[in-house]
Amino acid sequence: MSLVSVEDYERLARERLSGEIWDYIDGGAGTEKTLAANLAAFDRVRLRPRVMVDVSAINAATTVFGASLTVPLGIAPTAYHQLVHPDAEVGTAIGAGRSGALYVVSIFASRTVEEIAAAAAGPLWLQLYWLRARDALTALIARAEVAGYQAIVLTVDAPVIGRRRRDERNGFAVDPAVAAANLDPALMVSTHQRRPGESAIATHAVRAFDPSLSWSDLVWLRKQTRLPLVLKGILTAADALIAVEHGVDAVVVSNHGGRELDGAPASLAALAEVTAAVGDRMPVLFDIDAAAVDLSTVS
Repeated sequence: MSLVSVEDYERLARERLSGEIWDYIDGGAGTEKTLAANLAAFDRVRLRPRVMVDVSAINAATTVFGASLTVPLGIAPTAYHQLVHPDAEVGTAIGAGRSGALYVVSIFASRTVEEIAAAAAGPLWLQLYWLRARDALTALIARAEVAGYQAIVLTVDAPVIGRRRRDERNGFAVDPAVAAANLDPALMVSTHQRRPGESAIATHAVRAFDPSLSWSDLVWLRKQTRLPLVLKGILTAADALIAVEHGVDAVVVSNHGGRELDGAPASLAALAEVTAAVGDRMPVLFDIDAAAVDLSTVS
């Protein structure tokens, strides 16, 4: 079968992956209302075409923080690419580079930031969760800077992990052969411990994530890096304006693919509110949040 659409790739992936890995990638929080809302939001959008415009030479290129992109697209941070392909994040970086797109590497990547950077032909950003182990964050930020990463993306919508019922039913745990390559294995032990009726990802998050994250913590994070700071997980004008006040360099409008707070608005529904509030004071990126692997577009 020729693969000509996202849906074609989705069907093929479902055929090739185990049921529990597919559920981990495809599933959302709670009853998956927000997951469904992300898709429904796009169904409601209608295009208003204009005609008689010269389209013989089209240029969709843009720049973000001085980095050139052939297309205004990026691959959003997702963990453990080795679960689905042996090339893991190295393969993702190669594909992003060939497409002229941005790649945001997850803190839970299954290849090192150095390996990914060596394979990349395009700009890389590093995504972080707010860990209790601050020394792990500072060490990883320093490595990313040396490797040439161009921004730090802090995910701010997951102080606690949403209940992903598919993972709980499957008793999902990460295969011990697949590691978070950039973190001390001692920090990640619980992700590999399988218990019936529990998600090892959720268990790990309770132990490792610091739920006390607040705006004042950005002062500490700023001191750890000279790179631009991006906040991922903004859904309201109010939070976008607070980000502006705190000198954040960009925000990503995202509901985490419907995987955190079930009942949150579709990211597309929140986009206009955030962009109107921010104006031209910072770039606003948008998580499509409507496919198994998120893509982020720059607006």
